Amino acid sequence: MSEIRALLYRDWLELKRKYLSYILLWFSLPMVIHLFMVIPLASQIFSVDLMNYTNWASVGIWICSSAIISFTYSNIKMKNLLYKNDYIAKYLKAPISNGQLLVSLLLFSIIIGLIQLAIAMVITIALNNDNLNLMQLLLIFINTASIVTFFSIIGLFFGIHAKDELYSIFIFLIMFIILSFSLGTLIPIEESHNKFLILIRNFPIYKTVLNVQLLYAGKSAIISPVVVMNIINIISFVIVLVFSYKKFRK
Repeated sequence: MSEIRALLYRDWLELKRKYLSYILLWFSLPMVIHLFMVIPLASQIFSVDLMNYTNWASVGIWICSSAIISFTYSNIKMKNLLYKNDYIAKYLKAPISNGQLLVSLLLFSIIIGLIQLAIAMVITIALNNDNLNLMQLLLIFINTASIVTFFSIIGLFFGIHAKDELYSIFIFLIMFIILSFSLGTLIPIEESHNKFLILIRNFPIYKTVLNVQLLYAGKSAIISPVVVMNIINIISFVIVLVFSYKKFRK
């Protein structure tokens, strides 16, 4: 645990040096999504489940902004670790295991994502003049954290394998499109009869997104999607850990 704390402290020091850039990113990303995606879509989609579309899309802003920033952070950190200035060799000389290194990267990317979630919620709640109680906020954070964790792990995976910058940009765009348009975050897919979207509706990640939307609407959420998502996260992290041993110590 002391090694993980030391690694997290290293990331904290780096964050402190670049805090203005992170603050600008945390505040600008949800506003960019709102201005360039939600507002144009609001002219075509007026309401979802008896809720104004702009209010409904707030959940999409929370999930998209927090997940994509976690994915990007973990991806960049992993790539820098492996391919920049031979950083990985320096860490391998220290008494740090692959697991500890990956856990620290994962934890800090989740923290970055949850900070983004909190800021996005403040912005959208202020814009929509909404009110959420403490229990709603807690359950929303728990559900969204499982999604953020999943995309952080995916970021680590592609960081290990995607050295080429053009390929990394392509993966980023694919992740953003999936988050925005294929999981029912910014475009409702509940009533669609498209076979692909019907398949998506059976995925645990979609059901977790739906949980957050239900909680935002003041309804009860279902615990099973979060449990399944966290099981998937554990399995995915183990897979990334296995790949890391081949890549770090080749």
